[in-house]
Order: sequence, then structure tokens, then C-alpha cells
Amino acid sequence: MGQVKERLVLTDLNGNPVSDLHMGDQVTFEVTSDLEYPNVSVEGYQGGKLVYGESHGWWPGAMGGHTFTLGPTQLWTAGDADCRAYIYDPTKQHVHELGEIDFHVSG
Repeated sequence: MGQVKERLVLTDLNGNPVSDLHMGDQVTFEVTSDLEYPNVSVEGYQGGKLVYGESHGWWPGAMGGHTFTLGPTQLWTAGDADCRAYIYDPTKQHVHELGEIDFHVSG
């Protein structure tokens, strides 16, 4: 059996280049995964503190859609955030992070 291959490609739905994301932008991902039930999670941090988190199922029939709105949240009302998106397998007892990307969001 071959090694599982995961890949994420970030797309800004507001028409901005992904190198110029801002709080409130909506993004999605092109996802490639050999997992039966891949999920994508995005986390945002300010000074090492988690201020944003959102996850969506990425298999046919998964509820919730594939759009992530990058803040604001109760903990992220202003300022920049360093974000990380990753694919994970929800069928495991703990999160197995696979393909991942890091990106910056201006506040």
C-alpha cells in the first residue's frame, strides 16, 4: 500500500492574492487526499494564543460547506494573525495532521 498523499492549495474568494489576506476575507482550499473522510482545519494565532479555529469535512455529502471566514472572532477583533491550515483524519482517536500550509492574515 502506498503512502497517503495530501495537498492543500489556498484560494481567496475575495479576489485578493493569497499573499495579501485580510481579516474578514473568505478562503477555501483545493484538497487532494487519499483519506476516506478528510477534514480541513484552519487555526489563527496572535502571539502564540489561539484566536481563530474552524474545521470542515471535505468528503462528498459533508455538511458545512468549504468556505472559511478569517475572523473577526471574540478573541480576534484586531491585528494580524499567523494561520495554519491542515488536513486531518477525524476517524482516529487523536488528530493526525497531514498536508499543511502556513499563511499570514493582516488585521
